[in-house]
Amino acid sequence: MSKKSHYKNALNSLSLRISHFTSNFFNETIIGFNTAVIIALIFLFSYILILTLLNNEPYLKMAFSDIVSPAIELSAAFSLLYVVKLSSIKEKHIKIAWIILGISVLCYAIGDSIWAFIELVLHQEPFPSIADVFYLLFYPLFALGIWYLPRKSISRDEKLKLIMDMSIIIIASVLILGTFLIVPFIYSNEDPLINLISVFYIIGDIILLFAVVRILFNNFRNIYRSPLLLLGIGISIQVITDSIYSYQTILETYISGGYLDIGWSLCFVIIGLAAILYSNLLKNDEKQTKYLSWMHKINLSTYLPLLSIGLAYILLIIISYNFIPPIAFYIEIGVGIIILITISRQFITLNENRNLYLLAKNEITERKKAEMDLKESEEKFRALVNNTTDIIRILDKDGLIVFDSPTSSKMLGYPEGFFIGKNPLDFVHPQDIERVKNDLSEVFENNNSGIPTEFRIRCLDGTYHPVESIAQNLSKVKGIEGILIVTHSIKEQKKVENELKENKRYLETLISNLPGIVYRCQNDFNWTMEFVSEGCFELTGYHSEDIIMNKKISFNDLIHPDDRKKVWNTIQESLEQNTHFELIYRIVTADSTYKYVWEQGRGVFSDNDELKGLEGFITDITDSVDSERYYKSIFENTGTATVIVEDNTTLSLSNTGFEKLSGYNKEEIENKMSLKQFVAAEDLEKVLKYHRLRRIDSSLVPSNYEFKFIDKEGNIKNVAFRVGLISGTKKSVASFLDITERKKSRLKLQQSLYEKEMLLREVHHRVKNNMQIISSLLSLQSKYINDTVDLKLFRESQGRIRSMALVHEKLYQSESLVKINFKDYINSLISNLMYTYNTHIDLRQNIDDIYFDIETAIPCGLIINELVTNSVKHAFPNQFNGLICIELVRADNKLKLVISDNGIGLPEDFSLDNNDSLGLQLVQMLVNQLNGEIRVNSDNGAVFTIHFEELNYKKRI
Repeated sequence: MSKKSHYKNALNSLSLRISHFTSNFFNETIIGFNTAVIIALIFLFSYILILTLLNNEPYLKMAFSDIVSPAIELSAAFSLLYVVKLSSIKEKHIKIAWIILGISVLCYAIGDSIWAFIELVLHQEPFPSIADVFYLLFYPLFALGIWYLPRKSISRDEKLKLIMDMSIIIIASVLILGTFLIVPFIYSNEDPLINLISVFYIIGDIILLFAVVRILFNNFRNIYRSPLLLLGIGISIQVITDSIYSYQTILETYISGGYLDIGWSLCFVIIGLAAILYSNLLKNDEKQTKYLSWMHKINLSTYLPLLSIGLAYILLIIISYNFIPPIAFYIEIGVGIIILITISRQFITLNENRNLYLLAKNEITERKKAEMDLKESEEKFRALVNNTTDIIRILDKDGLIVFDSPTSSKMLGYPEGFFIGKNPLDFVHPQDIERVKNDLSEVFENNNSGIPTEFRIRCLDGTYHPVESIAQNLSKVKGIEGILIVTHSIKEQKKVENELKENKRYLETLISNLPGIVYRCQNDFNWTMEFVSEGCFELTGYHSEDIIMNKKISFNDLIHPDDRKKVWNTIQESLEQNTHFELIYRIVTADSTYKYVWEQGRGVFSDNDELKGLEGFITDITDSVDSERYYKSIFENTGTATVIVEDNTTLSLSNTGFEKLSGYNKEEIENKMSLKQFVAAEDLEKVLKYHRLRRIDSSLVPSNYEFKFIDKEGNIKNVAFRVGLISGTKKSVASFLDITERKKSRLKLQQSLYEKEMLLREVHHRVKNNMQIISSLLSLQSKYINDTVDLKLFRESQGRIRSMALVHEKLYQSESLVKINFKDYINSLISNLMYTYNTHIDLRQNIDDIYFDIETAIPCGLIINELVTNSVKHAFPNQFNGLICIELVRADNKLKLVISDNGIGLPEDFSLDNNDSLGLQLVQMLVNQLNGEIRVNSDNGAVFTIHFEELNYKKRI
């Protein structure tokens, strides 16, 4: 890698790092330029005021200057680096220049910081010191940054004059600075190191002057001009301040912290303002900088060379009166060079003037000739207007027709002269009027550059004629003084265009929906594509534009290396015989996968039998090529016995699974044996019927069924048969699954389940019988009880047992043996209660169809038994008839049970929690068992409302 490339890469890397830093450091523009100018003026005024106030305090004045100066320079550096951020977004090609400018100012700030540290902290003389290294870095870096700014290209003569003008200024500056500053340092008796560094400073100023001259003389873009002029002003102040500093150093009159320091601070304030101004311009904030338009009018390039010549001449006069032997000779040589350059420049100017004179002379001659040609063409124009097929019109300033060619009556049917004095917009189709009006108004405003306008114009018979008009504003042309409009018919053109659009749309739709590539290519080794359809990306992974004209890859590169020769030879043989070609080959896609493609095409020949190219179609057949291999792999590994059944029931293909199932090998089966040979006689009619109907309408027969299968040994096996037609053929693919053992297991399971079901029914039946025996024993025992209270307890217990027995009775009578219809259960329970108590109380029921298992049915049944019994016994003491309501419904994912009566109600001091009734205590316990809650109301009889959840079955240990 060359050093230039190395440096360029290093600068690019540095610019990326600084762009990243500044994008994180800044989010918006630092400050508006107007505001920045005001702040700068306030700062400079304050700076001068503070230095004046500290005039009698040399140390404080020095400290103040040493601290403020680096702060100003750092602010200017960050302003320049912020421009790097914006340049990275909008002006990437100049960001390197701003980076270098920012780094140069940053170096100066570092030098000032070191100067302050040495002077204020170490209390030593800071000149010379390490600070001078950073100061001196500022000069070449800043000039390099200016050099990197792009400029507009200029002609060779302009460039030569520019070089001469710049040379005059630079030579004059070198002579002046050398005479008054460099030479005194060289001949000074000071320390050689101090003299050498001082000379370097002056050389640095000369370098900066070169940068200033480049700013003034180069033709930068307008967006750079104002900021760069500010940079030039700032650098000029730097050079002047440095020159004064050098002169004071020679005279040993420089004081650190004096008024001279204001010059350096002013320099960097102006540089910072230049950066802020440029950032405002990049932000398109023109209102911030509109009053700087005067800067664009500044052109010092004309006067500076003359000023430099004058200064050099004055210098020569001074030297002649104050003869200084060491430098007089060099000043005379320098002035002589300036004079020589000035004379050379005048020769260039004279040559330019001569060329301008010749151009002006030729222009006058051509203008006279044009006037004569114009007179001749006027008559030709009139003849043309009268015989042209186009309508030619002239509109006055009000938009009315003042001239209308005869073609108007021929095309539109109106009598000749009909349109004179009329507005042409009155005859435009309503749907086109706005567009025509807008285009015409642009012509009146001189904003339309002859762009044609299509619209429809009304004919005499009321139909509309499609036309195209071109209008030109010739209001300042003598003889016309209006708007010239040329209108021609596009009726046939529109007809052809519509036909072409329809054909193009049809072809594009057809081509874009083809599953492959339609192409046109050259007959070269790259198969250079001239056209490729949109299917290219799906087939190859490359977009059409990547392949056309081998932009990224040629089509030959897509062909598999092993197939390229075959493709070339096949197509060339076809071209020699002028026949179409067909071939199959492999391509390598963008993701490095292989695809098989089928291509068909032919050569396109001219009338002279010259080959113009190839046209054809390429489609993906990978699935077709690989299908046999994939199909066989899948066919062999289905996990079941599988065969292909022909229309005549012949087995044309079988897998290993079918060999194991049937006992035959493939050679014995394929194309030799029929499906009928493997079906038991009792199922054969069904299988053949399904086989026949499937070929008529597959929806008429099941695709899955069972039959008895006969193997080679004559063994009968139960198989699950799944069959389906192969699309587009009369063939079927069928699979066999041996379910013999499964059916045996299922039969055993069904038998076992039946036995357990019978056992469970017997258990429920016996539990019910045992409870009935207990109930009967209680009934017999109650006949020997004379005590009324004991008899009552026996009867209540008997009722409770009967309610539980009824649950078991309903369970063994139900089909599921798990749940009972609780509505039916309640009906039976209430009937038993009414019969037991021999009462005629009315009953009203609202019960949903709800099924409970034994876990929920027994406690719920006992609750109903207790509460209904309680109502029958206590609710109606003085009357024979009454009403008991029972409601059981689902509500909000829970169950709601309401038992109420219209009897005498509950006692006033009734409390469910403090009740000594065994029945109600039992109810409360059962409600808790059901994870429910109970509420009691006695406003109009007794109302018991219970909300509970259905219990899940719990395994017993």
